[in-house]
Amino acid sequence: MDILQPCVVWNRVNTFSWYKERVYHLPEDYDYTNKEEALKKTMEFGDKIPIGIIYKVEKETYEEKFDFIKNGPPLVDVELNPKNAEKLIKEFV
Repeated sequence: MDILQPCVVWNRVNTFSWYKERVYHLPEDYDYTNKEEALKKTMEFGDKIPIGIIYKVEKETYEEKFDFIKNGPPLVDVELNPKNAEKLIKEFV
């Protein structure tokens, strides 16, 4: 995410009018799931500056990946037992 906000105190070049002349909204038919096209759009900055959703991919969240997080009690309420950790450590050592 990039936020375009002119600094009215220190930046006398990239002013509000400078941005207004260059910024354009991506067209309705723009495919924001196309990663290659999105990378090209990110390189546009200067005479033209695209704004809108440039790239978006739907993924499951971290919490959605694990049933014990989704369906169990909040992790803050789970009692920790060091003996359970020893069993897991042995699996990886």
